[in-house]
Amino acid sequence: IKGVKEVNNELQITDNTNIKNIARDIASIAEIRTRIMSDDRINSLNFSIDVVNDIAYISGFSENKEEVKLVTDHATKARFVKEIFNYITVNEDKR
Repeated sequence: IKGVKEVNNELQITDNTNIKNIARDIASIAEIRTRIMSDDRINSLNFSIDVVNDIAYISGFSENKEEVKLVTDHATKARFVKEIFNYITVNEDKR
């Protein structure tokens, strides 16, 4: 597709999804969003969070590398998250 610069192919092929895993993933998303929304050093609107089978996928745009570290640190502290895939882009354009 014209304009596409990157495709992240992180498919999970498993059959271990059940009500318990779904509930844990929803709880993890809520916990991470709450943490970043309550941190005044982070513009939480710039980030998308998804958790599947205890793996957090975080994407978005950050103002600087410190903000990226803060977001990933909050995700790391989530109770059920075992792994994090970071797709955050640092905005180098300071206009």
